[in-house]
Amino acid sequence: MKRLASLILFFILILFSARSIAASDPLNVVVSNVRDTSFVVSWTTAASEAGLVVIAGLPPFSDDRGEKFSGSTHYVTLNNLQPNKPYAFDLVSGNKPYNNNGAHWNVTTGATLVPPTPDLIIGQIKNPDGAIPTDTIVLFTLQRGANLSAPLSNLLTARDTGFFHVSLSDARAQTDPTNYFTYAKTDRVIIQALSPQGVGVLNLEVGDARLRATDPKENIVLDLRALPVTPTIPAPQPTVIAIPEPATAAQDSSALIIGLTIAGIVVVSLVVVAILFVWKR
Repeated sequence: MKRLASLILFFILILFSARSIAASDPLNVVVSNVRDTSFVVSWTTAASEAGLVVIAGLPPFSDDRGEKFSGSTHYVTLNNLQPNKPYAFDLVSGNKPYNNNGAHWNVTTGATLVPPTPDLIIGQIKNPDGAIPTDTIVLFTLQRGANLSAPLSNLLTARDTGFFHVSLSDARAQTDPTNYFTYAKTDRVIIQALSPQGVGVLNLEVGDARLRATDPKENIVLDLRALPVTPTIPAPQPTVIAIPEPATAAQDSSALIIGLTIAGIVVVSLVVVAILFVWKR
């Protein structure tokens, strides 16, 4: 009987030791727009949450949309920093602290450089239903052969009416933020967009005329998809995934009931197997 009790306890511990992903857990954490005195941290959550970025010794940095903003996309600009300095930061999401499993997230600011000649590109994002997206994170990465730039980013709000714009010449080298990334018109620019309604990715030549069209009707359009999209960006760039719709109370209750039912079936099955094992012994 002692052997039976030990087996049952062992299986129960295995069954309930798994940790599910919480609604506030940060997903798709990306550092972008690295400059000499600032950088941006963006991430997503499975439900609407408020978010902060924390650096020891500095006041917390809140979302660009306001310290009271709550949503499933999070975009925080950290400014008034020192050039050429490593920083470790943590996230606060849904009032819960996250420190990257104790390793923190790390970034080094760039050198102070002479501003480059602007190379502005423009395009439009549309939701799966064709509507204008809001609270949308747009990431831009240059690729020259096997070399990647550090990502640039935009945050689209209602006032942007779905249009993004960024100067590609501001991109820094991924492995050396003290220099701008060198690229040509025949190199590639990868554009990723992530909104609460969907995700999308484009991989274009830098010189694509639609990126610099003066007529908005001729601008490139990125249509988001409701299903997860795997971008064509090489590692170590992050994979963008769709943000699940926030669960309702009824959905939460149903999920809990189903989960407990399955757990009960599994426990009973394990107990039966254990009894048969001991009985045959």
